[in-house]
Amino acid sequence: MATHSTDDTLIAEPYVAALFDLARDAGAFDAVAQELGQLAELSASSAEYRRLIDDPTIPPATKAEAVSSILAAAKASDLTQRFMARVARNGRLGALPVMHRLFIEKLAEERGELHVQITSARALTLTQQKQLTESLAKATGKTVVPSVTVDDSLIAGLIIRAGSRMLDYSLQGKLRQMAMALQSSRITA
Repeated sequence: MATHSTDDTLIAEPYVAALFDLARDAGAFDAVAQELGQLAELSASSAEYRRLIDDPTIPPATKAEAVSSILAAAKASDLTQRFMARVARNGRLGALPVMHRLFIEKLAEERGELHVQITSARALTLTQQKQLTESLAKATGKTVVPSVTVDDSLIAGLIIRAGSRMLDYSLQGKLRQMAMALQSSRITA
């Protein structure tokens, strides 16, 4: 998973705020979210597209034309096409993955949703997933939208991530905490 700097977020925020307002006015939240996601995926998966974005010798107008061609071929909404043309002309295509993430977060907030990533050591049954989702919904007062994955390196337990918050109930996490506590006690002894 790529990490993004605070600068990327600071660059992306005003763009996302403007796009979000326009998408609200057009009733196009879902279409815009999907189209931004497809472009962000292209950015992550296509070396050729990354070269286009990252090459400082390619003029912003040329980048805008290329992105417009891609979006037109994908039959993207006029709103997304105009937005991405502006982003390209302003030389901000590199911030697209952050823009997509911020748009999805803002949309979830608008809808009263909380997207959580649940990583467990073993596959959860549907009943366990439902109970966990209901508990999280009750604790947060939001509609919880879970994404569940399995990571057997956790040994046992699970990790819940929601935005910047993380709850680590894994055995691996407990062992890491114990190791850190032992190291710090050795330093002070």
